[in-house]
Amino acid sequence: MDSIYILSENGTEIKGIKDRSVHHITIPNGIISIDRCAFKDCTCLQSIVIPNSVTSIGGCSFANCKSLQDIYIPNSVKRIEDFAFYGCTSLQSIEIPYGVSKISFGTFQDCLALKTVIIPNSVTIICAQAFLCCTSIQKIDIPDSVTSIEERAFRKCTSLLSINIPTSVISIDGTAFEDCCSLQSIDFPVGISEVSICDCTSLQEINIPDGITEICITNCNSLKTIDIPFGVTDICFAGCNSLKTIDIPQSVKVIGESAFKNCTSLQSVDSPQSTICIEYEAFSGCQSLQSIDIPSGVTTIGDYAFEDCISLITIDVPLGVTIIGQGMFEGCISLQNVNISNSVTHIDAFAFHNTGLKRVLIPSSVKKININAFRNSPIEEFVVDNSMYTSIEGVLFKNIYDGVNYPETLFKYPPMKKLSQYFVDNNITKIESCAFEGAIYLEKIILHDDICYIGGEHTFWGCTSLKEFYMPEKIGRIPSFCFAGCKCLSSIFVPNRKMLHIEKGAFQECLLLKELHFQMEKPENIFVDDNAFEKDIFDTCILFIPSGTRWAYRHHSILGKFKNIEIEKDIKT
Repeated sequence: MDSIYILSENGTEIKGIKDRSVHHITIPNGIISIDRCAFKDCTCLQSIVIPNSVTSIGGCSFANCKSLQDIYIPNSVKRIEDFAFYGCTSLQSIEIPYGVSKISFGTFQDCLALKTVIIPNSVTIICAQAFLCCTSIQKIDIPDSVTSIEERAFRKCTSLLSINIPTSVISIDGTAFEDCCSLQSIDFPVGISEVSICDCTSLQEINIPDGITEICITNCNSLKTIDIPFGVTDICFAGCNSLKTIDIPQSVKVIGESAFKNCTSLQSVDSPQSTICIEYEAFSGCQSLQSIDIPSGVTTIGDYAFEDCISLITIDVPLGVTIIGQGMFEGCISLQNVNISNSVTHIDAFAFHNTGLKRVLIPSSVKKININAFRNSPIEEFVVDNSMYTSIEGVLFKNIYDGVNYPETLFKYPPMKKLSQYFVDNNITKIESCAFEGAIYLEKIILHDDICYIGGEHTFWGCTSLKEFYMPEKIGRIPSFCFAGCKCLSSIFVPNRKMLHIEKGAFQECLLLKELHFQMEKPENIFVDDNAFEKDIFDTCILFIPSGTRWAYRHHSILGKFKNIEIEKDIKT
């Protein structure tokens, strides 16, 4: 025996083996334990017989014994430690001896050929990763002695069709059956408080007993319906894209973060009147959801709650909600009717970005609207009249208070308003960022010389019919992407001023630009970003300049690139 094994000093423990190319091993009587990693990486080992004297098998004892097909473990063994049979890819069956109290961490992980497992009635815990990636197991019976199934215990058991969970089990980790893509049904026992399943893509039926308080079933693509018992307080069905309808019990007060995210087949939701909060991304990506009645008790709706609900046509924001959060209805391209309650005070960024809204009625309670709130929506008219905002002929203005409220800033021009030209009123001194974005019908926008600000960026972005533009004298900067996408813009007139900044992308995609009339007498005070203009227009556009400035313009780092620089003959006023 000494010629084969490496033994402990007292000769009762196998520490290792001298020849790892052996095919068959019979461990002699008298050995009490197999030490950690004793037979690890014996890739030629096909069978092993363990005597009744052995009481423990150490961690990684047979790890990566890739040819091991047959092993007998006697009932004398009471402890099998972590990763004992990890990576035994040829092992097809195993009977765990009676007396073993737990299946340790990763014991059979990556045993790819393992089909039959007999678990004795002495096991109380199936530890984390115990059967991880055992891709050939189709059925497993868990005895009545088991009380706990830990994280990833059966994860990626991709052939597992059914599993019997006894009533003794009181704790199942949410990842225990993750990625069991063939599992079709599962019955949870009475006594557990939480149900959690992930990525079981064939799962069609789940029976949930009374007493459950939390349900988290995600990415179970075949699940079409589920009964939620009363008493449940927390739910999540994110990614269950076959789920069509659901009734939420009165015990649920909060529809939590991502609760129904990407439930793409969900058509209707019966929310209880007990609901007080709908959290972040709760219904995001519910592409089939056409309508939802938000209970009157809801006071908080989280950011992106209904993002990309592309079938949603109408919605009422209940009284009590004060903020329409960031991206709340972003991407709801069919949304045409929104009833915003008179409790709303703030409308945040991208709240109605890329929706189907044509007419927006803003209640008198609203005190703040983000400049990006209504971007890329086919709005024809804004209606509002309060201390902070005013609409005039459908155009939204922000007020200033000076004894009497009056509009000072043009906040948002309705992009689908069918006018070819628009005169900005003489009382208006500021044009907000994105104000004219997407106004596809406008050919001319006339600004008076008292306007001193035209936004931070995207002010006239996508005004695809805009042909010419006069830059008021008090404007000191043409902001980023100001005229980007103005594909018909052919002429810009910039009268004399002390200084001008032209920022990045200001004239992006303005390929039909034919005339730039710059009347600034000191071109050294014109600061132009390298990417302000499309490169092609330096060859095709004429830069008109004041008399006596040709040399200075020709030596300007950016404007000097124009091949055609001519003296302005008839100065426009």
